Amino acid sequence: MKIITPATPAPLDTLSAADAAQLINDRKITSEALVRACLARINAHENLNAFITVNAEQALAQARAWDQHLSDGGAPLPLGGVPVAVKDNIHVAGLPNTAGTPALKNFVPNTTAPVIQRLIDAGAIIIGKCNMHELAFGVTGYNAAYHTPGIKGVRN
Repeated sequence: MKIITPATPAPLDTLSAADAAQLINDRKITSEALVRACLARINAHENLNAFITVNAEQALAQARAWDQHLSDGGAPLPLGGVPVAVKDNIHVAGLPNTAGTPALKNFVPNTTAPVIQRLIDAGAIIIGKCNMHELAFGVTGYNAAYHTPGIKGVRN
């Protein structure tokens, strides 16, 4: 069993949120590197149907801003610079909120749900919106509306 210490971090896309935040705040990794690693993993595993929306450009811009904030001597936050995925039935201002149904594909809320706002206030970066059973009406994760061709299950 390998013990992971701050000096020998795990692959960036497998860190826990707490470990990632600590490494970012200690300036041992950058938020941008972590977001890039997570985006690469998302792209490498499209067959999982895990995401309906990926917020790549905004997430990278926010990561760079967080890294600059720390470089300028800014105070750390509990989730500072850590990417977080949100289920697609929870509002994030400016991001589509489909709830897994094509009927809502053009709905973009103007406000953010309080639970997500608390994550953002703690420094989290919203990397995307996760796929789900259509309208959360079921427990299987089967979604024929948003899927990779030939693969209809949601595997997140």
